[in-house]
Amino acid sequence: MTNDATVQAAQTAAMNTWNCLTGATFCGTNLSGQDLGTLTLGPGVYCYNADATLTGTLTLTTGGTYVFQIANSLTTTEASSVSAPSNARVYWAVGNQATFASDTAFFGQIYSVMDVSMANGATNDGGGVVSLHASISLDTNTVTGF
Repeated sequence: MTNDATVQAAQTAAMNTWNCLTGATFCGTNLSGQDLGTLTLGPGVYCYNADATLTGTLTLTTGGTYVFQIANSLTTTEASSVSAPSNARVYWAVGNQATFASDTAFFGQIYSVMDVSMANGATNDGGGVVSLHASISLDTNTVTGF
């Protein structure tokens, strides 16, 4: 892909979104050390000081905006999921890499500084997948937007 005006505009938009998601100094709830797969959450800003894991199902209760600021990596286990109503706006700002195990059913827009890897059968609904400085690896995946 060439570095034309369309590519430059997309890169600028992705960085602007990243800056908005991570520029907020407010963290409503620090979830460091907690597995996302054990939680039921309402709209808000959530953060992890290091890695975040999803083992099981994260339940997002209502429509509204959810922001997850993850300082390092996000990793899911096989068949994990994020359950959210279709009118939820969910944003994931991942400071390193995001790795989705096979058959993970994820929800929300993912902005990762480094690699994003989706194993066979992993899906993402409610957004898109963006790697700011590295690559995206897909293997028989479905990614849908709003």
